[in-house]
Amino acid sequence: MFRIIPLLIVISHLFAPALLSQTARIPGRVTDPDGGPLAGAHVSVVGREVGTVTDTDGEFLLTGLPMKTLVIRVSHVGFAARRVEVQLSGEVHSSLNVTLQPHPVTLDEVTVSATRSRDLVRNIPQPVTVVGAEMLRSRAPIGVADALDAEPGIALVRDGIWGTDVSIRGMQRSNVVTLVDGVRIETATNLAAGLSLIDVTDIERVEVLRGASSSMHGTGATGGVVNVITRGGTFSPGLRIGGEMSSSYSSVNNGAGGALALEAADTGWYLRVRGGLRAAEDAQTPDGVMRDSRFHDNSLSVSGGLQLGGTHALRLRWQRVRADDVGIPGGASFPATASARYSNAARTMLLGEYRTGALGDVLQDITLRYARQVIDRNVEIRPNAAVTLRPAAEHDMHSVQLVGAFAAGVHRGVIGIDAWQRSYDGLRVREITPSKTVIADLPLP
Repeated sequence: MFRIIPLLIVISHLFAPALLSQTARIPGRVTDPDGGPLAGAHVSVVGREVGTVTDTDGEFLLTGLPMKTLVIRVSHVGFAARRVEVQLSGEVHSSLNVTLQPHPVTLDEVTVSATRSRDLVRNIPQPVTVVGAEMLRSRAPIGVADALDAEPGIALVRDGIWGTDVSIRGMQRSNVVTLVDGVRIETATNLAAGLSLIDVTDIERVEVLRGASSSMHGTGATGGVVNVITRGGTFSPGLRIGGEMSSSYSSVNNGAGGALALEAADTGWYLRVRGGLRAAEDAQTPDGVMRDSRFHDNSLSVSGGLQLGGTHALRLRWQRVRADDVGIPGGASFPATASARYSNAARTMLLGEYRTGALGDVLQDITLRYARQVIDRNVEIRPNAAVTLRPAAEHDMHSVQLVGAFAAGVHRGVIGIDAWQRSYDGLRVREITPSKTVIADLPLP
């Protein structure tokens, strides 16, 4: 790592002066034929990994563009896409106003990143499924796994209502890599609660690659990849301050939840803070109450970014999701008098990303990412009134990624280094009430 960072700094110093002196910005607005703003329109530069989406006023801002003739592509679901040729000769181009005409569209312009480089779904040779924020809201899932239950080739692996995971085409969790914002969710024990430690109401989209992907994601991706992208802030053409609040209720388990997010952004920076709470009692089923199906969790996330001039940008993100008193119903062989629960489980992640953007016509960008993620899980199992088992573990992982994306004509590629270090600290305690005996041992991860 100590050799990689100086190399990146040298590259940045060599290229940055030329880039900063020869880059331009294009502000603009996308409207319908009646002059109304089109929010969520996709604006991109043809042949380059540069793009953005319009805000609620239909406005957009493209930055870090070379001084040359470029083709700007603008598209929106339900409208015919347009291409506009722009000649850049100054630092700031005049406002580009584009009007789109209504037209049925059969292919969504969905961009995914599970392939290590951002690309449209239609250009990816692997079978891929993308579940967006709107679909997530319509399904009202308890966790990420529930949101994927209806997708082909995906099945649920349940450890209760709250603790669920997925298998892809019959390949179990040990053969499926799970990522949140590009960072692996790794634990030394194969319990189905990794996807549950992600706030499902704060997700932008979930990408699922079906099939072997170990060449891109390393060990454990023989079955596929689940890549969860959470909602972060974005740069804005001008000062923008806003927020959103949401709430939910479920009658089957008296489940209630609420979330509040506040965001501010400008051309060169953004900041977003969000928090959420959820609680649910044991679920009511046609066969009666499902014991140990309750859960309580909360989440807090902070994300920010700085535009460092030209195409260079620094992004930071911190997340924490914690659950307390989460019931584990168990299977048919579970004795009626037994009970199990997560007394508490938590995931904390710190992620920093530095991205250069385009460094010429061939090298599209260089991205350096560092992340630290800590997962704590404490379980309480009571097989009978006399015995209590308390297995607990802490999983700590540091990871570094250095990735470069390049393009030459119609050919595109990605090359990089992905390294991580994991540590495990576990303890299992057995308490026998009649004899007041306590036995502790170190379980084998």
